[in-house]
Amino acid sequence: MWVKFTPLIHRIHPNEHIGVLRSLLTARYGALQPNGNGKQGVYWTEVSETAAEVLAGLIGAEAQPFMAAVPVGAPMQTSDDLDYWEHRSRHR
Repeated sequence: MWVKFTPLIHRIHPNEHIGVLRSLLTARYGALQPNGNGKQGVYWTEVSETAAEVLAGLIGAEAQPFMAAVPVGAPMQTSDDLDYWEHRSRHR
């Protein structure tokens, strides 16, 4: 699977919206610190459907085509799954 990054015109800064995002943060492997700044050492992270919808709402109409194009997968069952994929990605 390939990932394609598309620069956004309406960029948001999570730390400016941490009041809304804080309740959506995951304790382990989350992409954001409690203050809203990004974690630099995160390779893989899970984003809940709710968090994705909130982020898309903050970005606005520009995010809607991406939300429609990305299938929502089943949540990972254990943190062991993340450990496995993170380890695998570092040792390629």
